[in-house]
Amino acid sequence: MSNQEDEQTIEILKEALAVSPENVPLRRHLAELQLRLGRIEEAIEQFQAVLERSNDHASRVNLGRAYYQRGDFERAEQLLQTALEQQATPELYLLLSKNAFARQEYERAGHYYDQALKADESLRESSYEEELARQGIVIRRGAGPTRHSDQRQAAPAALC
Repeated sequence: MSNQEDEQTIEILKEALAVSPENVPLRRHLAELQLRLGRIEEAIEQFQAVLERSNDHASRVNLGRAYYQRGDFERAEQLLQTALEQQATPELYLLLSKNAFARQEYERAGHYYDQALKADESLRESSYEEELARQGIVIRRGAGPTRHSDQRQAAPAALC
């Protein structure tokens, strides 16, 4: 869709919601489109309205994503943890990892990233792994995340 088509779609969805404000799928569609277009505040408002009407897992995850994109990592964490209690998905683990990284919780970031990869190897991002490595977190296939310092401490014991 072009930007103009997206804007027209948003207006049509808003008009439809004026007639049917309790229509959760319609409201969720509007919020998802707003999030995709970077209209974070509007998306947050719509996702919150969805969650007032429904315990929708995807909307909770996307609301967490919106807060993450806004830089409100604490609020994102709360929502994403609640979503994790509802249903764990590889994409949710990846988002939790990136949120933990933004909060400078690098070991947690490595743990969540490892969980995402165990469930779906296609989520592997070499550039993100490099960022984790700069913080001392090494991701090994099948071995889970380790700290660089863990490797150094384990080496002398292996020599004994």
